[in-house]
Amino acid sequence: MSSQGTILARVYTSDAQLPLGGVPVTFSRLLPDGRRQLLALRFTNDSGVTPPLTVETPDRSESLTPGAAKPPYALVDIQAEAPGYKKVEASAVQV
Repeated sequence: MSSQGTILARVYTSDAQLPLGGVPVTFSRLLPDGRRQLLALRFTNDSGVTPPLTVETPDRSESLTPGAAKPPYALVDIQAEAPGYKKVEASAVQV
């Protein structure tokens, strides 16, 4: 049985963490056959935060057995790119 987790992204600039609104953020995952599946495209709000995305995750009980064959979490790749800024990627984010 699977469960659900929630993920969102926060986009900001500089050490002052100034929020960037209107930034497109993609959430995707790698399928077992090597293809990439787009889970969602979200845009940041004026606070630099995307709306939450619900992701299917393994059942919580799978995290109780040490040495399980597959990880007890889902892996999501996140990518954000805004004009005038360097593209940022976060790979294999655990949900």
